[in-house]
Amino acid sequence: MALTKVEADGINLADTFAFTGTVSGTNTYVSLLNVDNISDVSSYHVNNTYINDTYDYYFVSAFFKPATDGVTLYQRLYVSASQDNGALTQSSTAPNSWEYAQIGGSNTSGGDNSSQATLHFTTIGNGTGEGVHFHNHYYANNEKANMIFWHGSTSHIATNGSHVGSTTSGASGSPLTFYQYSLVGMDFYFSSGNISTGRINVYGIKSYV
Repeated sequence: MALTKVEADGINLADTFAFTGTVSGTNTYVSLLNVDNISDVSSYHVNNTYINDTYDYYFVSAFFKPATDGVTLYQRLYVSASQDNGALTQSSTAPNSWEYAQIGGSNTSGGDNSSQATLHFTTIGNGTGEGVHFHNHYYANNEKANMIFWHGSTSHIATNGSHVGSTTSGASGSPLTFYQYSLVGMDFYFSSGNISTGRINVYGIKSYV
């Protein structure tokens, strides 16, 4: 095997290497949860085992297929003033503020004082090849200095067979006194029926910019 040379501007790998272990450091995506066999559940909950004060920023990437045709994907955030109580739902402590916009279209919507946030425009089909892909970014507010902000995008096939893309964003709601709360989890669920199949990945990042 050839030598591995460490140079001033990087590492020169002159052969094939297998890397093991965990890469750590500032601004590194750390895999916290990887589930690829979600099946027949009413909702999928990411709790404070994964979303807590360990990381400043979280990234979620997922796919869900509904059991029922023509449904909407919702999100509910979980917040806590102490970072140790994942039982406090956002609907009981703060309203959702959210907005979405159709990519390549003029359709928009939003709401305040909502118990959940809508993540996309128009409904999702449940036929072969249908379902919704999405990813969201969450700013956890561990420093208790801001609201809990999030933003993301979705891609899905509507019930008429056309592709729909949407961007979405939101916050932990108002009044502004809710800057005192931090993010400790989130729920994903459809407007009707179960999640038939799905998969999800959750990552944590420290010291985001």
